[in-house]
Parts: sequence; C-alpha cells; structure tokens
Amino acid sequence: MKMKEYTTLQEAENDLVLQSLVDEEVEWTFGDWPEGHGIGSSDISAVVNYVISKVKFAVDPIKVRLMVNDALAMIEEDSHVY
Repeated sequence: MKMKEYTTLQEAENDLVLQSLVDEEVEWTFGDWPEGHGIGSSDISAVVNYVISKVKFAVDPIKVRLMVNDALAMIEEDSHVY
C-alpha cells in the first residue's frame, strides 16, 4: 500500500488527530458491541458526526467514514485472533 504524501505538516497533523479521534470513538462505541447485532449506517453516521464535531478544521465526511470503516474492520479482525 502506498503511503499518502502530504503537502503540509498541518495536513499530516490533522490526519493524526482525525485517526486518533476515530479510533477512540469506534472503540468506545463498538468495542463491546454484542455479537450477532448488526452495525447499521446510522450507527456509523453517529460516529462520523461526533468526530467531525470535535475537530476545529474542515474535514471531508467521506474521509472520516472510510476511517471509521477501517477502524471497524480492525476491531473485527482483532476479535478473531485466538
């Protein structure tokens, strides 16, 4: 996978802030989600909206949604490690 090339330090810092917020909120919201209960688009949207409300810079909601999806995939992957 190719690493993203940043044009400014601020852009890189913003992404670090976003990733940290996404990881924390996804873990808090879905970390103990009951097995067999689906996660709906409204659940994901709630996390996206929360993260966006916490930052003081412009952010693409689609980018945040993709970050949430990736974080959810990591939780799913971690739950299948024996």
